Amino acid sequence: MRSIATHEHSRLTLVAIVLALFGLLLTIPFETVTGWSLSGVDVAVYKWVLAVGLCLFVVGIENRSLSSIGFRRPDRWDLAITVGLWLAIMLSVGVMQSLLGQFGLLETASGNGTPPEGTELYWTLFIAATAGVTEEVLYRGYALERLEAVTASTWVAGIVTATVFVLIHIGDGVVGMLVFVPAAILLTVAYVWRRTLFVVVGAHVAVNTVPLVLLALSA
Repeated sequence: MRSIATHEHSRLTLVAIVLALFGLLLTIPFETVTGWSLSGVDVAVYKWVLAVGLCLFVVGIENRSLSSIGFRRPDRWDLAITVGLWLAIMLSVGVMQSLLGQFGLLETASGNGTPPEGTELYWTLFIAATAGVTEEVLYRGYALERLEAVTASTWVAGIVTATVFVLIHIGDGVVGMLVFVPAAILLTVAYVWRRTLFVVVGAHVAVNTVPLVLLALSA
């Protein structure tokens, strides 16, 4: 009886892994089928539903603690590492944009969930911060940890989650997605190294929000 229950939990975990990896892409067929245009706030709320739902799944169905998906207390070095990771991502993204721009390949597009012009700053920050928190829970937290357990390979888990993380930015165009490649690699490496969401969430939120705040202050 116990083996049957364990097998059922394993199947549910595989379903949850797929949902963590590809759940954010479901907004695309949803808009196509319904004809609705989701706002940035709509997508942000959906991201929270996915992330919180997976956390509840971990505790209620898998009967595991949230520490199993990266909710671990940071140590004294993690704050400095978070700042360093943020700066490294900003630098790498800037370099990638510059390289793409030199070849005339850089695309600009308003991807799914991107706040339109005129959106109040607090909503823009909410959308940006939401991406930083929820995407890390989904990709570096749940998907990477569970894929690593299923495949017994940190490399496979890291490559798969980083690749899909880049793909969810398809709204920025195929070439535009390349801008996110350095961030995906750095965030994945940082999580595998530190094994705490504190570092990757902190850096991701900073990458998304600090430029917005600086831009607002300079306006």
